[in-house]
Amino acid sequence: MNNDYKGIITWSDEDECYVGTCPELFAGGCHGDTKEDVQNQLDAIIADVVDDYKKENKPLPKPSIRKARTASALEARKSTGLNQKQFAELIGVGVGTLRNWEQKRVEPKGTAHTLLRIISMQPNILHEIEDSDSSVHISRKRKPRHAVNSGKRNQITESV
Repeated sequence: MNNDYKGIITWSDEDECYVGTCPELFAGGCHGDTKEDVQNQLDAIIADVVDDYKKENKPLPKPSIRKARTASALEARKSTGLNQKQFAELIGVGVGTLRNWEQKRVEPKGTAHTLLRIISMQPNILHEIEDSDSSVHISRKRKPRHAVNSGKRNQITESV
């Protein structure tokens, strides 16, 4: 692949799949169920387009210099298959903070920003951390709740 051109991969809620584009080189794009599939398709398309330009002795478009795309917190979390509470606990933030990131009220900064980029690129990393560190465990099942009548009000208690 020509490293001068970088594809952009995003999640499309409308199409319910990942979409890959490289606007410097071609209109349209490719799509797939996983980022890896789309990345492989993009790499092949970019290589083919660059080869076509070279065969036809056409000057290649100048690669754009753009800030690396930040994966959204929602994209990162969805890629792991975890719910908000599980994801927030594993990355060490409150659920409210995660919701603010996902709803784009606040942009994650610093290490949180970097962590979300890593998770987006390697969604299984959180599961690997959980599996390798016995002190980190996320329950994937909710505890049943039971209403208890205490006279004046109903209280919710969790079964242990």
